[in-house]
Amino acid sequence: MTDSTHPRPRHDEPMDRADLELLADIVQLQEELDPTPPMLADLVLFALQDEAHTMDLDAELAMLIEAELAVPAGARSVELARRITFSSDHLTVMIAIASGAGGTVRVDGWAAPGGRRARACLDRGMTASGDEQRSASASREIAAPAGRIFELIADPEQQPRWDGNDNLAAAAPGQRVHAIGDIFAMTITNGAVRENHVVEFVEGERIAWKPAEPGKPPTGHLWRWELQPVGDGTTLVTHTYDWTELSDPNREKRARWTTSERLQASLDRLADLAEQG
Repeated sequence: MTDSTHPRPRHDEPMDRADLELLADIVQLQEELDPTPPMLADLVLFALQDEAHTMDLDAELAMLIEAELAVPAGARSVELARRITFSSDHLTVMIAIASGAGGTVRVDGWAAPGGRRARACLDRGMTASGDEQRSASASREIAAPAGRIFELIADPEQQPRWDGNDNLAAAAPGQRVHAIGDIFAMTITNGAVRENHVVEFVEGERIAWKPAEPGKPPTGHLWRWELQPVGDGTTLVTHTYDWTELSDPNREKRARWTTSERLQASLDRLADLAEQG
């Protein structure tokens, strides 16, 4: 029974201030009792797209870009899904979405020879499963032979010349790496010294090391370089930062800061040096 002095509002009437306050109270109550799981919107979008994996790659890209850009800048989806990578048999495309000034959104894209299936890489190393993927990598072709490129990487004295993180200051000459178990010292830009323990090594093909404070064991994060000749004196170079085994929580913020874009900066500087001959 409806109170005649307070008739029931029509469904098409505009909401007034009391309505808005009531909705705000409901939203607050819902967030307290049953908050939306982080990443849920992004995971739903990815699951729907993955279900339609038989669609043409261009159509997949168009749908996902439109879906992400439909979210207002600064909303959760854009903040968490800033990098999306798609792979087909012939092409890999990565799209980076970043919030800009004045509520704008910047979109950058890269293309490279492809992988095997579509996958999503979400911001801050979050994967489609919601687990944190504690690694980042970047690749590019460099118009120089693998031997020349490898020499710039395996000789610590040369490393500050191509460091895209602007973290390496100087290394003493005569520390060229030759085998697993080698240790080379590097002074970083804050004046501290790091001893780098070589854990992977194949001359001209692969090298990886784990940094440590002098006299202490490595804390678990790893830098890796992989080189693959692709013909005509050109080499495909992949640079990876892997902190899966990082045991020092004080270094996690810096680890998350080391993104694919920063690794790409090192690759680009390395290319400039190697292609000069």
